[in-house]
Amino acid sequence: MNRWPDPIGTYTSKEVTDFCVNDRLWQSFRLTLKGLSTSEKLDKLWKRRDGLLLFGDETTQRRYDVQTYNYLNALKRGGQLDDTLKVVK
Repeated sequence: MNRWPDPIGTYTSKEVTDFCVNDRLWQSFRLTLKGLSTSEKLDKLWKRRDGLLLFGDETTQRRYDVQTYNYLNALKRGGQLDDTLKVVK
């Protein structure tokens, strides 16, 4: 994937703490992304999204959204994605 297809939504710092920082499963998943190309990271995030859309409830979906938005914003801050969510490097 060379561009994330969906817009990044908003989230609160409390949601980041609850859904990202304090979520062991997310932290484990995030570690699997280290060392991958940005395109591969986006692919894995997208596949994870598909699974949650099929099997997750509304709370699970919000948790995933916050995790994904926060991660995508980190990729933008790091210069790996541009403002249109296209892979730069």
